[in-house]
Amino acid sequence: SERLLSPYRRLRYVIPAVLVFMLVAVLGGFTIRRNVDYRSEIVMARDVVAKRPHNYRAHSGLGFALQQEGQLMEAIVHYAEALHLKPDYAEAHLNLGTALAEQQKLTEAIAELTEALRLKPDYAEAHNNLGAVLAEHQKFTEAIAELTEALRLKPDFVDAHYNLGVVFQRQGRIAEAKAHYAEALRLIPDFADAEKALRALVR
Repeated sequence: SERLLSPYRRLRYVIPAVLVFMLVAVLGGFTIRRNVDYRSEIVMARDVVAKRPHNYRAHSGLGFALQQEGQLMEAIVHYAEALHLKPDYAEAHLNLGTALAEQQKLTEAIAELTEALRLKPDYAEAHNNLGAVLAEHQKFTEAIAELTEALRLKPDFVDAHYNLGVVFQRQGRIAEAKAHYAEALRLIPDFADAEKALRALVR
């Protein structure tokens, strides 16, 4: 959990969810529910994979559902299978890189996220996640460049604002950190992590 006084606040990774659940619904004939139960999504996604084992999107969808439940090792297996079936699937490279980052396999994560961006240079989510991983590697200048690019592509990208706040805070650039935390909070007024971070810096 977050601690207010720590400059080593957790960075935020993002993965595209909506398309995955639409996919599971379409391929598996299921109805999309407004409130997602990821355990049920795993059951549905497994069924889709069983019926369509050579469908790269089905494997990616199962990987996502597993990742949401913290089952990272199995998620990675399915992302890898999706990429075996379709090596140029930028979304799977993003999700695999994110899962690897969550396992603290940062060098491998950077490779996957870099490949996602080679395939899709304007992929704001991949720039955000690569920036977060680079920050964990203490490569702050490169991290700031990636996060700034994420915001150029998507100016209202809340997670990128928050992550820039974290990076600037780690560098001791408090005014810039406060500005990005404040912008994240302006965009999402009930963003608890941003509110805690900002409150800690204005004391």
